[in-house]
Amino acid sequence: LTVPPQKKKLRIQKLADFVRSDDFMRTDVGNGDGWRKIWGAWRTLSNPRAVASPNPFKCIGAVRYDKPAVIIMGYRFWNHYDLSTSLKPSVTGTAGLIFSWRGPKNFLKAVVTAPDSGGSKVILSQVRDGRETVLGSAPILDAVGRWISLQVTNREGVAIRVSINGV
Repeated sequence: LTVPPQKKKLRIQKLADFVRSDDFMRTDVGNGDGWRKIWGAWRTLSNPRAVASPNPFKCIGAVRYDKPAVIIMGYRFWNHYDLSTSLKPSVTGTAGLIFSWRGPKNFLKAVVTAPDSGGSKVILSQVRDGRETVLGSAPILDAVGRWISLQVTNREGVAIRVSINGV
């Protein structure tokens, strides 16, 4: 059987501003809501004192089988975006954003560390072929037990910007 070469059809991806926000006002996350659980155990919680909290609902990930808690959303072709999340780091670990996900061994991440690892810091890292390289870091005020805002700005061909509370 011989098949003549096929001409490739040009495909166009429509471009428009895309805004995604999530208040996690539900009992489960990662089941048809745009989020995909990669590692860890994930759940949503509501604050019984919601009136007194800036974040009455939250999504919490826990380490499972020695893997960090990772949940993602988006598409591989995204290369121009702003991410923002509210975090309340614990004493024992890190919390942050994973972005430019290409698989479990290839991604970028911005994390806030706890003081037991030498003082609170924000760290931007690249994981390529499973090996992590720190691209930059900066000390920040102690973040443990406080709500902070972590933002990442990623534009193709431009340096990645990571900020805490807008700074």
